[in-house]
Amino acid sequence: MIRIAIVDDERAFLESYTHIVEKLFAKNRIEFVVQCFYKSEEFYHLLKRNYFDIVFLDIDMPEINGINLAADIRKLKLETTIIFVSSHSNLVFQSIHYAPFRFIQKDCLEDDTSEAIHAYCQQIKEKKNTIQLKIENGETYCFNLMQIQYFYSVRHDLFLVYSNKKIAKRLFPRAYTMDTLGKMLHEKGFIRIHKSYIVNFKYIHQIQSDKVLLFDNSTLPISRSNVANVKRQYKVIMREDDAI
Repeated sequence: MIRIAIVDDERAFLESYTHIVEKLFAKNRIEFVVQCFYKSEEFYHLLKRNYFDIVFLDIDMPEINGINLAADIRKLKLETTIIFVSSHSNLVFQSIHYAPFRFIQKDCLEDDTSEAIHAYCQQIKEKKNTIQLKIENGETYCFNLMQIQYFYSVRHDLFLVYSNKKIAKRLFPRAYTMDTLGKMLHEKGFIRIHKSYIVNFKYIHQIQSDKVLLFDNSTLPISRSNVANVKRQYKVIMREDDAI
């Protein structure tokens, strides 16, 4: 769930722009909730208590302007994505100090907002599809989950298997267990089919009573007592994937 804040002191614009933002996030099939702020001071007081993933900030506002709000966000070391929305294009260079994701000009509102939200949603989806893992040499790498077919364990050793080269890469000894990996991968499209196997749902061709058949015709064992649960998880993930 993406938490969005929109801050602008013009009520009419705030209302119409909220509709634009909601429409575009829905178009990109991202779950979200929007909170609007007519008074920048109200947003400022909520900053320390409420976390927002992304904020659309007007710059020219009474009380606290958008530049100062952005400075406060950065001082608090919040990982909030900042998008400035302004008719003052001359402020672009000043805004760069606060690392905005985009600077949207109000005279190109819909086109600029559409591009910004699409890019932001793509970034979210890409981040969801990666994971950082420590491998056997002690180094930490960022892996693309789309390229990992499954994880498996042999006693205390854990391995990941790439889909393209069928290479098994050993993870750092005792850094992970199948339980901890299962929790890390639970919302990333992986299913634990057996005490020793966690599989990427995208590579599952068929779930049988005693094994899982992958699209490359390889098979993995499945716990008989877990077949119904695995099938249920698979259906849920398939529905969620279709909604993205």
